[in-house]
Amino acid sequence: MEQKLKADLSRAAILEAAVHEFGTKPFEKASINQICRDGSITKGRLYYYFESKDQLYVAAEDYCLSLLGDKLLAFTPNPDKSMEDNILAFFLTWQNFWRAQPSRALFMGRARLAPPEHLREATRALQKPFRENVLLKKLQEIFAVYFPGDVPRQRMFADISNVAISYIAIYLGATDLMQSEDLNAFFDHQLQMFRVLVHIFLHGCMGCDVPESLF
Repeated sequence: MEQKLKADLSRAAILEAAVHEFGTKPFEKASINQICRDGSITKGRLYYYFESKDQLYVAAEDYCLSLLGDKLLAFTPNPDKSMEDNILAFFLTWQNFWRAQPSRALFMGRARLAPPEHLREATRALQKPFRENVLLKKLQEIFAVYFPGDVPRQRMFADISNVAISYIAIYLGATDLMQSEDLNAFFDHQLQMFRVLVHIFLHGCMGCDVPESLF
């Protein structure tokens, strides 16, 4: 058990150092030597866990998505709050993960904007299970509070909320993130944009089909 714990810590240290290196430099310029220095590990130790720089890059993205997924899946909607409040609280859980570790946000932003071309398919393959098994699953759980038993409506609202999160936090957000000099200001602006989008979606597009009390 102790040996496994040490191995897990070593692997995590490598991945954290890789996230920082890949987040601050293009893939071609990222240095394995620098990752080893930052992670306080030998190159031999790194290659014990990861066969190549390519494998390390994909593992680093999988690592970030796994940690984020754990945070999001732990989110519990509050049935005493409105749909809008719960969706915003869920988005804040998303944001707080990146605020706590800006290097992860920078890495994932770069991975969305300019992933290594030869690793594009491998990184995309990580995104689909995250979207289906984490984002959509948790969003549907939120809407199940308001529409118990109405699975089609739960899924519809989950799909639309997922589009909002993907647009604001991933696609549009990645571009703005990489250009931002003040990450806190960036996240505050991102939250404001998401708040407006969710408000329009709930009160506008879906308002005619949803009881006002649920807002």
